[in-house]
Amino acid sequence: MSPHALVCIIPDASPFREMSLALRLSHDLLLYHRLDVRIILESDALGMMGTNSFPSGNIVYIGHPSATFVRRNLNKKETSFEIRNLSLALCGHVLDDPSIGNVPLCLYSRHCV
Repeated sequence: MSPHALVCIIPDASPFREMSLALRLSHDLLLYHRLDVRIILESDALGMMGTNSFPSGNIVYIGHPSATFVRRNLNKKETSFEIRNLSLALCGHVLDDPSIGNVPLCLYSRHCV
């Protein structure tokens, strides 16, 4: 696995659905793009953040936007995203329609598209 593998974070509670998605994503990225993916639980990610041992590279979080990992990172105010009424919002527009999949692409934590 490369030292800068994509990090995929899934919630600790009932991770079956999220783990299934993470495994499919990991498989496709390896098969079609030769990219490594490291899948970790949210509690492990939070622990790594507390000890400054979080792996470098891009992050994919699969889960609810009101999760602790998401809130902790958005509270840093380094992106245009925020949590409003338990939903993800971009530049003040709440993204809470059931047909919307939230895929914010952040190349770097300070430069979010």
